[in-house]
Amino acid sequence: MEMRFVILKEKQLILQKFTGKLTYENWLKSAEAIWKHPDYDKSYRGIVDFCGADIQLAVSEIKTIVELLIQEDGKALRADAVILIDEPGAAAFASIYSASISPLLDTKIVTTEEGAAYQFGLDASVFEYLKGPDAVTLVLD
Repeated sequence: MEMRFVILKEKQLILQKFTGKLTYENWLKSAEAIWKHPDYDKSYRGIVDFCGADIQLAVSEIKTIVELLIQEDGKALRADAVILIDEPGAAAFASIYSASISPLLDTKIVTTEEGAAYQFGLDASVFEYLKGPDAVTLVLD
């Protein structure tokens, strides 16, 4: 499994892209890597791209992720997020996540890069930053 991310300070945005088999353990390792990054700011908005990811999370693990993310003293984002999906397993994950976290954060589920970027008033070209020199790639398994 691979996770790539880039933190765009000037846009106050964190972009993430998952590919391969995503387990709870891999998700947690990727989250911790972002939280430890020197440019991380939990007030930044986030776009998480699960297109190309094989999500292997049980409902109980999704709920554990939500519990971790909503802890007041935690490092998790405290801003709006967009989840980009392309298959039914990811849709189920995104729906459970979104419904669980919606009292605290506005989370949108979209199916295109254009739709994801539009939610924050950006152009889809913002995804090119994931291919740039500031992007961080983690290989997890």
